[in-house]
Amino acid sequence: AHVTWSESSFAERRAVFRELMDEILVLQEEICKESVNGTGKTMMEATYGEIMTTLEKLRWLKNEGEKILSPEPR
Repeated sequence: AHVTWSESSFAERRAVFRELMDEILVLQEEICKESVNGTGKTMMEATYGEIMTTLEKLRWLKNEGEKILSPEPR
């Protein structure tokens, strides 16, 4: 996957981020239940700690990643 990912355009990566975000939303209850079982968190803590945090990181990458990863002169 590393080679394929490194050769992908940011537009392709952005599409993967969107798909991942959609899938997280579909599976959020399952993800939270696993977190609750594994860590002892409440469902609310799992929602904020796992779902919201991950979605925000992916949203930021989707929106800012291309600019941040662009080559820049030293």
